[in-house]
Amino acid sequence: MVNRGFDDLERRDDSPGYLIAKYKSIELSDTAEYEVFFVRYRLHLFEVLISQSSILEKMSVNEKYKLINIALDYYKVKRIREGDDREVLYRDGILVILGRLMVFDSYLPFIEVSDDYISWFLEGRETSDIKRDKAEIILEFAESYLDELHPVDE
Repeated sequence: MVNRGFDDLERRDDSPGYLIAKYKSIELSDTAEYEVFFVRYRLHLFEVLISQSSILEKMSVNEKYKLINIALDYYKVKRIREGDDREVLYRDGILVILGRLMVFDSYLPFIEVSDDYISWFLEGRETSDIKRDKAEIILEFAESYLDELHPVDE
């Protein structure tokens, strides 16, 4: 029997809300170093999952707003814990979420400044690492994009 868990989840209309709630519940723990690697890797896989086009296309403006806020908050926590002195960031799924969401929504200011390196990173081609200066571009435009989203009171 083949496990079709993602296929089933992908078909559900409520999949974005479910995944966002699950994402928000993930703890960014301060555990021992070997455990942090596994937590980080699982988190990265989840972030790549939630940034799939089939999930993004079902997201409401409110869900996009929540997701971007959670991702930006997680990014701040990770940078404080890991430090800001690294030139290359490894397997940063937060940046994948933010970048893919802006591309999916055709956020023109971001698309105009994206280069091949950023595109390859967001598509998972060539590299799963990103240089800090490219990461800063994604973050800067994600914050601008967040300001332009207008969530509706639920």
